Amino acid sequence: MFFSVYTLTMIQFDSNSWIIDGKRKFIISAAVHYFRLPRAEWAAVIRKARLGGCNAIETYIAWNYHETAEKQWDFSGDKDLAAFFAICHDEGMYVIVRPGPYICAEWDFGGLPYYLNNTDGIEYRCSNAAYEQAVRRYFERIMPIIRRYQLGSGGSIIMVQIENEYHAFGKKDLAHIRFLEELTRGFGITVPLVSCYGAGRNTVEMRNFWSGAERAAAVLRERQSGQPLGIMEFWIGWFEHWGGEPQKHKPAEAVLSHCFEALKSGFVFFNYYMYFGGSNFGSWGGRTIGAHKIFMTQSYDYDAPLDEFGFETEKYRLLAVLHTFIAWLENDLTAGSLLIQEQAEHELSVTKAEYPSCRVYYYAHTGKERRQVSLTLDNEEYDFSIQPEFCTPVITEKKITEWLRLCLCTEITSGFYADSAEIFMRKNTQGILVFELSEEAKAETQNGTPLFVEQKKTPEGRYRLSVQCVYEKEDALVLRCKRFSYTIRLRSLEKPRSTRYFDDLRHTEIQTKNWQCRPEVFDFTRAKTFDNPQSFSAMDRFSGYLAYQTEIIRKESGKTLLFLTSLEDPALLFVNGSFYSAIKELGCVCVEIELRQGKNKLVFVVQNMGRYNYTAGIGEPKGLSGAVYADAKTLPLLDGWKIDNAGASFSLDAMPKVDGDIPFVFEFENPRYDVAFLCGEGASSCALNGKASKVLFEERTAWNRLFHVFSIADASAALTSGTNELYLDVLQKGTIQKLSLFLAAESDRLRNWNVRPIAEVQDFLSAKNLPMYTDTGKIFPSFYKTRVRLSPAKTPVLAAYLKLGSLQKGNIYFNGFDIGRFWNIGPQTKYKIPVSLLQETNELVIFDEYGANPNGVSLCIVTDNC
Repeated sequence: MFFSVYTLTMIQFDSNSWIIDGKRKFIISAAVHYFRLPRAEWAAVIRKARLGGCNAIETYIAWNYHETAEKQWDFSGDKDLAAFFAICHDEGMYVIVRPGPYICAEWDFGGLPYYLNNTDGIEYRCSNAAYEQAVRRYFERIMPIIRRYQLGSGGSIIMVQIENEYHAFGKKDLAHIRFLEELTRGFGITVPLVSCYGAGRNTVEMRNFWSGAERAAAVLRERQSGQPLGIMEFWIGWFEHWGGEPQKHKPAEAVLSHCFEALKSGFVFFNYYMYFGGSNFGSWGGRTIGAHKIFMTQSYDYDAPLDEFGFETEKYRLLAVLHTFIAWLENDLTAGSLLIQEQAEHELSVTKAEYPSCRVYYYAHTGKERRQVSLTLDNEEYDFSIQPEFCTPVITEKKITEWLRLCLCTEITSGFYADSAEIFMRKNTQGILVFELSEEAKAETQNGTPLFVEQKKTPEGRYRLSVQCVYEKEDALVLRCKRFSYTIRLRSLEKPRSTRYFDDLRHTEIQTKNWQCRPEVFDFTRAKTFDNPQSFSAMDRFSGYLAYQTEIIRKESGKTLLFLTSLEDPALLFVNGSFYSAIKELGCVCVEIELRQGKNKLVFVVQNMGRYNYTAGIGEPKGLSGAVYADAKTLPLLDGWKIDNAGASFSLDAMPKVDGDIPFVFEFENPRYDVAFLCGEGASSCALNGKASKVLFEERTAWNRLFHVFSIADASAALTSGTNELYLDVLQKGTIQKLSLFLAAESDRLRNWNVRPIAEVQDFLSAKNLPMYTDTGKIFPSFYKTRVRLSPAKTPVLAAYLKLGSLQKGNIYFNGFDIGRFWNIGPQTKYKIPVSLLQETNELVIFDEYGANPNGVSLCIVTDNC
């Protein structure tokens, strides 16, 4: 049974807010993943979150971070979850825990251990016996830690989330959600259970979004009454992926505006995702949908308020202002409000929120230019301007003291308290303040900011003082009466000159030299042999590199088209000992190669770039797996379609409109093949010769179900010799940009594959008498090692990072610590080195797939430039 007020614990809630220890609380939470920064940095980041006005820390728990191999658990050092909770408690921060078991988080496999892929009959995130048995073993490890650190039991955990974005999974299995709820409660978890985007009936439902607060609030109120409105993931930044654009699309003022939109809509729980993003050290970065080649960068900076190095950003500064505003009005914001739509027109909506002690008018202006608006209070009309693309809160009718009442404030404020106030203005903008005082007053500024002052006596015998000022510089407005005075500090909403961020500090670049080198040896004497290539999980490998070797014997030299039925990571192909090509296409892939007469050796080198962390199809086989064929054929399927196989042909990237469920048809001839795979957008919506294909993988979720999503399907069983017809169901779906048919013959399948791990750093470090690096001009995977000496710093080292020069793709190790993957396709150019790793003499080891020149690598040390 669901209760509107939780009676089991000291944490309660109603439709207005959370209530902790009998006090209504506006929860301002900072998402900080303990697994994305070293333990040495935990306390500093948590403290900065508190000083920035947050009162809670939210973290996922990554199952695979603690169980890196089956039954091998680790909760020590950087993985000491209990220590993280203890630091949060010591800093006076509440904690929201999201233990999954599935967490997404742009983390490998969404937090699930890779070895689950080897479990017969397993299905993820549902009522599957093998999966739920594994989850039970996981909960047996983590739930006692969570129980020990609950509020009232020695810690400060106030909520535990069940699963994660379950409705986005695209499947409903309430029995599995009940299993997770009961299992969690069975381990003694008594704090409220919460969910985001759907879970069970016994959870407080929250939403994840960046925009659309009003719509999200309406959905939550409709779904579950008696609960406070919360944003479990307030997406104030975004992740970056290899080859993508830098994510700087949500500037600080836009974040501030969206926060005011959320306040207007009644949300009383913000969890900033992310407040501190951190780094994907090691091989923990995942893979996500949107395109089938979206792999996470090593940096998880997320354009967060605290950057990857822990430095404050402009978002941090403006959110700190917001948090003081929330603290000032906390009693009002958490008591509920009456919302009245005052005005709704093109590019402007005005909503009046009636709170117990004041009124706030939220002016949401979507236009590109400043706009003049007016507000009538007590028969007086006040004209002022509002910012473009911004939601401006205008405060009215707020009692400050017995002798002072704030009638109007058009600027952002951190609060009007008994003796002073603070407002934040943009340069050369005009603000209006209207006060009602018990006696006549004068208004003046300390630094000469021009004022326009008007004072009137009210019928009640009080004095109404209107002050208009144009912000030029920091100043203080002082209201002087005979018996008292009041000071309002005028601050800049824009970045003050004295504020220094990461790029404003001193960055000293130390060039590396004296590199030792060892090319990787393709020694397959210790390899395992299989009929087909094997995935990383099948080889019992979490990540790293695998090399695959096979042979092709040709009667004469010439070209052949190789068909790889399943390649889920970028690969390098070496033919007869020499580099041949870089394979960047994924899924089903065709590669044309030139072969000599006789025996030809093929070697594929594949780095696991991360498992899917977000799709209904998590658990894809990583690396090269499945059959590989020679002498294949590929047919691009964008052009040549007909409606019901009649009339003119057309392209799938410009589909004609059709009425009803009428299929598109593509006709092709098959001279000799008996293997057929479809790969691309809409492959799972295709049928061959009237028979549905076997869908092997699909990027479908509840959010993209109305589109043709990337998928792979095996249509071999329906393939016939001669004429074949391919049918595509396009009902209510978008256009298609990429779709191909791959044909091959089973008699041309390549067999006898040797598979083994390569690029093992411990093997390299144990090697003796390594030669110095010389540039051979050849492309070949290579290890490099050097030492970097640091002179004693005159000022403390605040941060450190690597710049990699002309290196191309591989992995970095610093003093034995796995920094993680690198790739020169960007957007990442700096690779964080935790300061806690620095020593007087530092060992730097790099593996580069291409054997590129390491001499341009530099270590950058960041210090204060004062």
